[in-house]
Amino acid sequence: MNRTTDFLPGSKFKIFQHKDMFRINTDTFALATFMMIKKGEIVLDIGTNNGALLIEASRFSPKELIGVDIFDEATDIARENFNELHIENYRLYTCRVQDLTVEPVDVILCNPPYFNQMNKANRNPNPYLEAARHEIFLPLVELLDCVNRDLKSHGRFYLIHR
Repeated sequence: MNRTTDFLPGSKFKIFQHKDMFRINTDTFALATFMMIKKGEIVLDIGTNNGALLIEASRFSPKELIGVDIFDEATDIARENFNELHIENYRLYTCRVQDLTVEPVDVILCNPPYFNQMNKANRNPNPYLEAARHEIFLPLVELLDCVNRDLKSHGRFYLIHR
């Protein structure tokens, strides 16, 4: 696999990342720093990629970590990261979040695609980066519909957006 090993910013956790996929950055660090997870909560990460945000959430002793991503390669590397760090209380799904069926959760995390332009000429030719940056598979309005569906009443939603 075409990957690197990197530390999560400001963390003791070392994770595997796929060189061609979206990689941890300042948005990851900002979300990880800002999110508040309580012991025993269930956390859903939409667009989990390498699992970085769920790994950070694991520090708070949640009941369960749930990640969803559209790419098998992403959930495979997230699974590898969880196993390497001995995190066992997780479920990973490879599907669109619009198609995900889970019981409502306490916390939802998301670093969604920012750009809504649909002109192919303006999009990244790398399919992983194209999906991470452009609202092709997850328009913002559909993300918000999914949050409304999957978040418990009085739950918390953490999002980074322009």
